Amino acid sequence: MMDLYFEPDKGTPFCIEVGYFDTMKEIKEKVTKYHGIPVHEQTLMFKGRILPDDLNIHNSNIFDSSHLKLMINSPTRSTTTTSPTTDPQQPPPHVTTTSTTITKVKIEETFSPSSCSSSQKIKLFLKTFGVAIEMDPNDSVLKLKEKINEMEGIPFSRMIVHANGNELHDHKTLHECQLVDGSEVEITLKPPTPTPMMTITTTTTTTTTTALCNLSMNLMGHNNYTKKLKINVMSKYGDKITLEVSPLSNVGELRKELQKVRSQGVGFRLPEEGYFFIYKQNVMEEDQSFRWHQVAQGDTIEIFNGCVTGGS
Repeated sequence: MMDLYFEPDKGTPFCIEVGYFDTMKEIKEKVTKYHGIPVHEQTLMFKGRILPDDLNIHNSNIFDSSHLKLMINSPTRSTTTTSPTTDPQQPPPHVTTTSTTITKVKIEETFSPSSCSSSQKIKLFLKTFGVAIEMDPNDSVLKLKEKINEMEGIPFSRMIVHANGNELHDHKTLHECQLVDGSEVEITLKPPTPTPMMTITTTTTTTTTTALCNLSMNLMGHNNYTKKLKINVMSKYGDKITLEVSPLSNVGELRKELQKVRSQGVGFRLPEEGYFFIYKQNVMEEDQSFRWHQVAQGDTIEIFNGCVTGGS
């Protein structure tokens, strides 16, 4: 399950929990259930595009905590007033029909740094590392670098951040850099600065050694990527096992590791009719890496019976 935030063109914003494979029509029906807005009066928009009823969450770019525009198409209302009469000989009553047309005015929201609250988080996709990171629009670019430093161990003083074809400067906020939910960010590294030459003297020879900074073996920080993750895997039978995986490995590799464990007779039972993986109540995509799913040391991945199919 995941939370979506709705921003109606009139009324107060609200949040609804939806399923990973819900269609837009099913989401509209939930809006009707909880807020009384008829399905035929709803138009959902995301990043300036109207979302068709048959589109499902899984096949869209909508993530957990995304914000959707809700345009409410109010119908034309008519009222009929009949003048009372008690004499059957009187001519037919005078009927007055009043038609009230409600005109919808679209007001584009403009955010300023002071208007963004901490609850309005955005997810940025770090293209260089293949992971998403959650930030506040008021955070500075320097704050973004510090978070990447915590995740990857790369000194933020060496990072150069690019988005929308432009270099982002440390003192600017993400909002000022026009970064929104789902924006792509690229990180490049400045060349390391070599340390001064050192002279080491022994009783027999003099050896001159140049010490080079080895801050990273490649652009993405080799040392962090080669460090194994210890994860717990729990089956539907209650069996639990701890495995070591590479953060860069696709989740599909976990299926192979479990088959190896099973063939060794460890006693870890797997569903015969098929299964899929769940992490933090979300279905895991087996062609994506553990780092892409933000799996951390000691986390638990659950096995659910069945198979995953797209919604209609």
